[in-house]
Amino acid sequence: MGTKNYNRALYRTSETSGEQALACQNHEFQHTSSAKAITQYRLKAPDLRKIWSIAGHSISLYNEQSVEDLAWDRHGGPCGLWRWLKQLYDCHISEHGDAALFATQFSYQPGRKYDLTLPRPPPDPPEYVPYVGRSLRLQQIKASIPAWIWLVCHAAMDKAVPHDGQSESSWIMCLRKVLRGEPKLPLRCTGWLRVDNLEFFEVLGHGRGHGHYEWSQVYTERVLKALWNILGALRVRHAVRQHVVREIYDAYSGSLGCGIHYDPVTEAWSDPGMGGQVTSITLTALSPISPSNLRDDAPYGWITDIPPNVKTHLMAPPQIHKARAINMYMLGYNDLDGIAYEDRYIEDGGYYCNQYKERDIEWRPWQIHGGPIGYWQFYRGGARYDLTLAAPPELQDRYVCESSILRDAKRDLAPWIWNACNAALDAVLLAGHVPLCAQDLTPEREAAMKCATSTFGASRQLYADRPNQPLGPSPSILTLRNVLSEAPIIPHEPGSLKWGTPVEGLDLNGTDKLQHYDWGTGYLERVFSAACGVLEELGPDAGGWASTRWEVYDKYSQSLDLGIRYDRDEKTWSDAAAVWLDCGSVSSKMLQPEHHLRSKCEAGHAFNKLLPRLPSSS
Repeated sequence: MGTKNYNRALYRTSETSGEQALACQNHEFQHTSSAKAITQYRLKAPDLRKIWSIAGHSISLYNEQSVEDLAWDRHGGPCGLWRWLKQLYDCHISEHGDAALFATQFSYQPGRKYDLTLPRPPPDPPEYVPYVGRSLRLQQIKASIPAWIWLVCHAAMDKAVPHDGQSESSWIMCLRKVLRGEPKLPLRCTGWLRVDNLEFFEVLGHGRGHGHYEWSQVYTERVLKALWNILGALRVRHAVRQHVVREIYDAYSGSLGCGIHYDPVTEAWSDPGMGGQVTSITLTALSPISPSNLRDDAPYGWITDIPPNVKTHLMAPPQIHKARAINMYMLGYNDLDGIAYEDRYIEDGGYYCNQYKERDIEWRPWQIHGGPIGYWQFYRGGARYDLTLAAPPELQDRYVCESSILRDAKRDLAPWIWNACNAALDAVLLAGHVPLCAQDLTPEREAAMKCATSTFGASRQLYADRPNQPLGPSPSILTLRNVLSEAPIIPHEPGSLKWGTPVEGLDLNGTDKLQHYDWGTGYLERVFSAACGVLEELGPDAGGWASTRWEVYDKYSQSLDLGIRYDRDEKTWSDAAAVWLDCGSVSSKMLQPEHHLRSKCEAGHAFNKLLPRLPSSS
């Protein structure tokens, strides 16, 4: 049994009857029999196998301090044991009218350490802080979560042994940083309240306000991305991976109040959170995400001052060996997983070492800490990150540098369009890589972004008013989201061997050289039918289809690999998914199969009739 740092002396003096707790002043050496231990401390015989018995006696004797430890472990500390005994005491009083028969030598009586005549248990002393020590931060965490979650979390960490004799991985620290921002349930009230990072799912047929909250898709994606990084970096530490999943479960259960619960009357445990809720929200959040989208070289928008990993006639790329990389950049051994290295022989020492490119090494802590500014705040003083400065240094945006054209484009475009255009240009101009220096921002890129400003600028009504957050759940919106979660996905990238194979729910259109996939008639019928439900329930304005259309736009772009694209030959921008952003009804002349998706099914025609005719529509 793990010894807990309970301060018994202070616990007893904190009670009114503490000095009368035991006749023996030296409590550490007081012995108790197995029968008394079982009856007085409400233990079971198998519990006593966890502690040593005292040899040299005709009966089994135990150190009473160890027995009390077992009782505290079983019931969650002194207050937990008191509450359990209080239930038995009150039950006895209700049946017999007094405590005469309850005050036996194998039970408790008023005036002893556990005074059951009090209306409530005495408070825990300040020193009752197992797993805390002198850490103020751990004291705050312990005070902010229920006691059972605190004990269960530490029991899981004790079993997992996540440290393995080394420092904790920075990937796990990043996940814990995300979990510290977990959303909290609102106070109980009639109806439902909008809460950041929570979605309310209403139970149909029970009136408004009856339902439950779940983590929102945005917050769940943050948790899953952090978990993905851990599972990718810690490939061989299975105990750590299991321990991390337990931490996510504990955070989910604690924030939504649906985890493990213990019923002291039936002595049974239950877990309402083990139903389909966690699974469904996880699958929903994972549906638009695939491992290929979680790129290890995600562009943070900052340029390093380390030269590129390209060998020239003047100099070779800076390199660094493993030990120096770990010490200089404050990384763990597992943080270097996935980074390419070369074996270098050290002639003076007669041994081999792992040699890395320093640019690749610096990129890894940027990933862990969210860019150089987050790393700057984490890093020690000195070296390249000078913490003697009053604030983080200003860094160049890798997609702007000194270009006034790109600076104006970033100012005029919405952030999501700016990021999408840069990703499209990276794929066309840099073979999918991010720009490494100002020389990569060529005049061709400036001309393309200037064209994007005129195409997707704020003056274009089609791309205006994108909401920051999706609408709250309603019956029609939930139906539409369920349909979108089942969207068919293209088999692979264009030009691959699997491109052109039949896929259920998709139509293959175009010629042999210009083939492209599109949603089939059957699936379009389901999407437009659900969209009609949104229009009928919520209308076409910002509180209805005008906001929900962006969810269809995103799913159409992701499942078919469409969206904003740049044609280098024609020097034009296109967006095949923009058809879903049109909020106006189109004329019968334009409603032809070769012109519009709405013409491919009956529900599309009904959807077109429900939309208002805008002044620009003809």
